Amino acid sequence: FTPTLLDEDAVAAVNLVWGVRGLATSEVSALYPNGEPQFSGSFNISDPAAQVHVLETCKLANRSRYNLLVRDGGIRCPMLDFDLWLSQNYAAEGYRVPVAARQFNSLLVEFMQAVTDGSADDDGLTITEDYDTYIVWDSCEADDDVAISTARVVMHRAKFITNIANSWSATRQKKYYDEWNDFVKERRRSAPDTAKPLFHASWNWVQTFTALTIIPSTLLACGISFTIAFGAILIFTRNLRISIIAALSVFSIVICLVAVMTYVLEWKFGAVEAISITIFVGFSVDYSLHLADRFHGSWFLHSSLRMREAVLGVGSSVLAAAITTFGSSLFLLACTIVPFKKMGIVIAANTAISLFFSMGFLLALLDVFGSPTQLSSRDKSRCWGQSNSDEAAETELTSTGLAIVVGGSTAGGDKSKAAEEEQWDHALMLAASEGLGGAS
Repeated sequence: FTPTLLDEDAVAAVNLVWGVRGLATSEVSALYPNGEPQFSGSFNISDPAAQVHVLETCKLANRSRYNLLVRDGGIRCPMLDFDLWLSQNYAAEGYRVPVAARQFNSLLVEFMQAVTDGSADDDGLTITEDYDTYIVWDSCEADDDVAISTARVVMHRAKFITNIANSWSATRQKKYYDEWNDFVKERRRSAPDTAKPLFHASWNWVQTFTALTIIPSTLLACGISFTIAFGAILIFTRNLRISIIAALSVFSIVICLVAVMTYVLEWKFGAVEAISITIFVGFSVDYSLHLADRFHGSWFLHSSLRMREAVLGVGSSVLAAAITTFGSSLFLLACTIVPFKKMGIVIAANTAISLFFSMGFLLALLDVFGSPTQLSSRDKSRCWGQSNSDEAAETELTSTGLAIVVGGSTAGGDKSKAAEEEQWDHALMLAASEGLGGAS
C-alpha cells in the first residue's frame, strides 16, 4: 500500500519539543496524565536567535538530507503560522520572524487570540485551534489577568505527520527513528542556548522499543518457563508421548491468551502483558497435568477408557478449581488501578481457556495419540507382575480384595496383544460394574 493514502491516525506523528527537560511522573493531572513537564529555565523563545532556530527546524523537516518521511502538508508548527500571520497583518511594519524580544510576547498573544476567536485569516495556517497544547506559558497562559511583559513561553511544540505507517514492523520503524534522532541531534548542535533543550517524541517510538526490547525478553522468559513446565510434566507422567501432548495443550492455551489480550481486548503490549504471558504458563499447566497424569496412571489399556477414567477421577476437581479461581478473579475486575483490573481479566480468561483446552482439546489428543503401542515397564510391573513365563498371569486388586485372572496362554501358542488388552479391560470394567473398581 501507499502510506500517503492512509489517514493521519494510521501513521506516525512525530513531535519536536523545545523547553522541556523531563517529566515528573508522580505529579499527574487532567492536562498532563503522564506527569507534569519539568521546564528548563534556559529556554527563551522571545530571543530572536531562538525564533530563527525553531522556524528553520520546522522548514527543514521535509526537505533535509535525512529521510524523515514528513507528509506534504503534514507540518503543524506555531512558529510557521506566526510568521505567516505577521506577513499578512503587519506587512506595512515589515514584521516577520524574528521579532524583537520586547515585542514578541504581545504579538504572539495577539496572534493566538486571533486564531482562537476566528478573526485571523486561516489561509495557509498549519494550526487553526488548540494552540494551548503547542505553546505553554509560565503564567496561566498569559491571559488578561497576567502582565504580558512578565509572562514567558516555557514550551514550544511542533507536530509532523509522517508517512511512517503504524502497521510497519518495529525493525522498519526503528530506521526512521534513527533518521529523526540524527536530525534532532544536528539541530540541537546548531541551536543557541535559548532554544534548548530539544527532543523528539512519538507514540510509535514507544511501541517500537517495546517490541524491540520487552517482546524478546518476554519470549525468552516464556521459553524458560515453558521448558520447566514440560520438565515437570515429564517427571510426573514419566511418559514422553503424553508429556508432549500435555505441553502442546499448554502452548495452545498461552497462544490463545495472547490473542485475547492483543486482538480481542486490543491491549498495547506492556509490562502487565509481558508478566502475564510468563507466569500464566505455570497457571496453564495445572489442569492439563492432572488429567494427563491420571490418564497415564490408568489401569485400562484402551485410550478411550483411560480418558473416561481421567475425567471421572479428576474432572470434578479440575472443574471446581476452575470455578474458584475464576470467582476470585472477579473481585479484581472492580479495581480502579488499571494493572490490577487487567490482571483480573487475564486470570479469568486464562482459567476459562485452560478449562476448555484441558477438558476438550487435551482429552481429544490423548484419545487419539495417548495410548501406547505396548505396555510400559511401569504398567507391566503393576499389572502383569515380573514373571515372563507362559503360565497364566494373575493380578490381585489389593484395594478391593478382588482377584482377576487375565492373560495366560494355551499349549498351542501365545495370545495376541489385542486379545490381552481386551480381556484386561473387560475384567476391569466388570470390577467397576460391581462397585469394586475406580471408574463407576
